[in-house]
Amino acid sequence: MARGPRLAGKHRRKRKKKKAKKSKKTKKWLKIAIKHPGAFRKYCLRHGFPGVTAGCIAKGMKSKNPTTHKQAVLAKTLKGFH
Repeated sequence: MARGPRLAGKHRRKRKKKKAKKSKKTKKWLKIAIKHPGAFRKYCLRHGFPGVTAGCIAKGMKSKNPTTHKQAVLAKTLKGFH
């Protein structure tokens, strides 16, 4: 069975490039990362900051508590989105 004549030059059909499919894990990383919404904000308020500020994030990064440190890193990442 013949397919027909091949098109040459600019009239040739362009093939669409297939995009790599993202797994469900990578699509929902933000939901997974935020386990306790508002917890870091409460930490900042307890330590005399008016909310999540650059100073509070810096203090959280220096914290010995690994959970607070992780929350500060996440807050810094989310500030970069805005």
